[in-house]
Amino acid sequence: MASEHAEQHHWPNYLLIWFILLVLTGSSIVATLLVHNLAPAEGYFRHVLDMTLLAFLFILGVIKAALVVSFFMHLKFEAKYLWVLGLIALFFVGFFLAGTFFDLTATQKQ
Repeated sequence: MASEHAEQHHWPNYLLIWFILLVLTGSSIVATLLVHNLAPAEGYFRHVLDMTLLAFLFILGVIKAALVVSFFMHLKFEAKYLWVLGLIALFFVGFFLAGTFFDLTATQKQ
């Protein structure tokens, strides 16, 4: 019975997923360094770059979290109702992150 369960799904290449996570983390570091070292110190353009960087980092964070949850926590191989619960939780996380994002934009204008 255990061998039947093991044959039902293909195990992912964990080193490839780790490498993808490493590249995504590196890209977030490089993007942050580029914005903070090459952008002008003040002004509207700097504000737009900061907000774009923040949105980019949030998106990368969601992608990396989805990879970890899907493969390293084996949610990809679980029943579909766990995906529904995860999506509901992700909706609320996105809701609170959006509130943080808009609060940050409001406080930077002052």
